[in-house]
Amino acid sequence: MEENKDKLAQVYLTVGSIYGEIGDNEKFLEYSEKVYDIKKNDSDEYMMDSLFNIIKSYITIYSNCVIKFKNKITSTIDIP
Repeated sequence: MEENKDKLAQVYLTVGSIYGEIGDNEKFLEYSEKVYDIKKNDSDEYMMDSLFNIIKSYITIYSNCVIKFKNKITSTIDIP
């Protein structure tokens, strides 16, 4: 059973990393959370990697929202 959890966690980490590389941060977060759900009771590399990826996803998503908001505000200000 534990070996199956490790293999599934490894697959999810790989799939999530691919999504992260192509810039789909929502899917990257989704697969990182799946790994965490599988491994949350373990303190192994998969659980730690998933936590790192979840934090990285939130930072990236937040940064993108801030950039969009900044662009929206600056586009509405009419500077002579």
